[in-house]
Amino acid sequence: MNSKPKKKKVVILGGGIGAMTAAFELTNSEELRAKYDVTVYQLGWRLGGKGASGRKRVDGAERIEEHGLHILMGCYENAFHLLRQCYEELDRPHGTPLRTIKKAFKPQNQVVAEQYFKEEWHQWQFDFPEDKDWLGRVKYPGKRDKLPGFFTYIKRILQWLASAFADADHQLKELATGLAAIDQSHSWWHDLHQEIQDHMHAYLEELEDLAVDIERGTAAVEPSEKHNYIYRKLIELRDEKRKKLSSSIDLSLDLFRLWIGIDLSLTYLIGIFKYNLFFNTYDTINGFDFRVDA
Repeated sequence: MNSKPKKKKVVILGGGIGAMTAAFELTNSEELRAKYDVTVYQLGWRLGGKGASGRKRVDGAERIEEHGLHILMGCYENAFHLLRQCYEELDRPHGTPLRTIKKAFKPQNQVVAEQYFKEEWHQWQFDFPEDKDWLGRVKYPGKRDKLPGFFTYIKRILQWLASAFADADHQLKELATGLAAIDQSHSWWHDLHQEIQDHMHAYLEELEDLAVDIERGTAAVEPSEKHNYIYRKLIELRDEKRKKLSSSIDLSLDLFRLWIGIDLSLTYLIGIFKYNLFFNTYDTINGFDFRVDA
């Protein structure tokens, strides 16, 4: 009698980077290979999905074909973990082109979007800060280091908001010279900026307390007083900003961009607290259009 346990059959549809990562993780040890029988179904012969490419020799040049330039955002932690292990196991000889993952992938911190403003198109350049290790070296994803927690991201956004309000206050102050139309908006904005600076410490303290309660497991699943306090303040802040500043945002492209960033950040934070994502999963909001809270 055969006592060998029957393997569980797993079918993966498509051969993109997510599919390849799933197949790799399900077969990455003798124990896993004994447990799972994995089959990948892919249309055609080329694996890789949007990350697939090949080279064709044309006039002595190895021209890349298919998708051309590929950009993987740094949040593809599992995919980069797969790539790291592949490069380590290959252990190509010195002098081989693209011998290591650091030779094959280069950090890209700049993104450019096109923006329509006052009947003209403008390039909006975003320069994202590099993620560095404790020695100041650029960190490559895929090492499975502990990623920043939910509260770290919220805290960073709140801190950015404080600086963004300061930038907008400075811009309005410059524009207000000789422009009576925005005197009232600037006065209100300056007062609001000062209030935010005065209360930001309190907001962050409440956030820290809420984070500690949740991490200790002492926070109630239902929103607490701290939770509701931050939620109310964020809504008040966004509503007042929209009401008072909307008539001035077309005076300057930089001011308009700051307005977009502040509004988007506040809407993001409001959604986290509204749907209590500290306890609920992302599936709770998966069916919503992002504009539902805009």
